[in-house]
Amino acid sequence: MKKRNIVLTNLLTALIFIHGGMAKANRLSDRQEILQKSEWMSKGCNAGNIKQCYAYCASDFQEIQGDGKVIVLQESIKNIKQFYQQVSKYKFREEVIRINVDGNLAGVVGVAYSESIIGNKLIYRQTPYEDLWEKTDDSWLLISRSWYQGNDNQVVIKSNAKKSRVLGIDH
Repeated sequence: MKKRNIVLTNLLTALIFIHGGMAKANRLSDRQEILQKSEWMSKGCNAGNIKQCYAYCASDFQEIQGDGKVIVLQESIKNIKQFYQQVSKYKFREEVIRINVDGNLAGVVGVAYSESIIGNKLIYRQTPYEDLWEKTDDSWLLISRSWYQGNDNQVVIKSNAKKSRVLGIDH
């Protein structure tokens, strides 16, 4: 009887260990998938490819601006189209600080960095954000992004040659 209890205890311990390891591995693969999808969308934004920029957004995606205004997916797309018409150069990247996965929901905290030229102004922007992702049918979709107060710096550019030097562009 004692021998059977030891075997049973060892078996239960092994199952708990394996299950815990699998859960951790799943969370890691979920984090990796979210990072890859976020990077893919950022590349689309940099290329001006609106479809790629919003590729993994849920149909009911909401963007919450720093002032609390809520914007739905179609309005967000309309706003980015208008923005692309105003800028002559745009660079965007995100730095993810933390990803927490809890079942079918994941929270991402990060900072978005952008450089853009609008008219004769070079604008540098750093904006903290928080994303909420949801796993549906084994795939992650971005369901909301909250923007927080960030830093904007503007520099007036006087000529095209200076614009090129500031952004590191060769003509």
